[in-house]
Amino acid sequence: MSAVRSFCPAVFAVLFLLAGSASAADSVPSGTGSAMISPEFPELAGKLPDLLPAPPAGMEWRLVWHDEFDGTDIDLEEKWEIPEFGVRRDGYWAPEALSLTGDGFLKMSVFKDGSGRFLSGCLRSRGKYEKAKGFFIARMNSPHETGHWPAFWLYTPEIGRIGNGSADGAEIDIMEKPWLDDKVNLAVHWDGYSEHHQSVNSTPPLGPAADGFHTYALWWGDDAYRFYIDGEKAWETAAAGICEVPTYIKLSDEVGRWGGDILKANLPDETLVDYVRVYDLFPAGAEPAAE
Repeated sequence: MSAVRSFCPAVFAVLFLLAGSASAADSVPSGTGSAMISPEFPELAGKLPDLLPAPPAGMEWRLVWHDEFDGTDIDLEEKWEIPEFGVRRDGYWAPEALSLTGDGFLKMSVFKDGSGRFLSGCLRSRGKYEKAKGFFIARMNSPHETGHWPAFWLYTPEIGRIGNGSADGAEIDIMEKPWLDDKVNLAVHWDGYSEHHQSVNSTPPLGPAADGFHTYALWWGDDAYRFYIDGEKAWETAAAGICEVPTYIKLSDEVGRWGGDILKANLPDETLVDYVRVYDLFPAGAEPAAE
């Protein structure tokens, strides 16, 4: 895994503080709260913690799902699926565009194949992990070339239902980066993708990152969607109401004009994803439920 991660102000609660690890404890900003490592995930011992918003009174955050992208093979048995080769916008989603680096990253590549087709990829948790509400976070870097964009998003086909805001289905874009300058797109879409389609969005700036990586997160609560970049709240909206339908996680790269002219790109290009983690709220101090 990458060695250095920046941490943000002490208004955030620290998750899975590492018991017995002086180095991890020393990295925690003073004044933050702490929480247990979920016993279901002992492999996270030794990993640096995330910073999450302070939970409501009497509650605490616990990790409920994650992928650190360790090893050499994407977990297609329990966590992910890869769509079959097929047309996607101005390119093609192709399984060969996705790989693990062997040192703790998912690599999403964009390249031109021998037939002149532009290939990129999509990884999704459809049918393997789907959830409504909670705290979703990924740590990623940014591509260097024009003509495409990476995205970290939540999706359900129920978005096609019309007339009840996002309550009965939404697409929630936790991060899209179609620009090479220092800003990203955050968005919520509802009521399908045709004439009834509606959306709201924000394009906050990105601050500097010594190693090129940022964390992008969503607190999907009962009253609002709250978006975070590097631990700081970047946007909040409840304009469409709140989705009550479970969604699945998607990590993807799109080839298309929104990202610029792919013919001007010096390919191959890539985006690295360090991890994806999901947290939920539980009564403070309660024992984890037995499966």
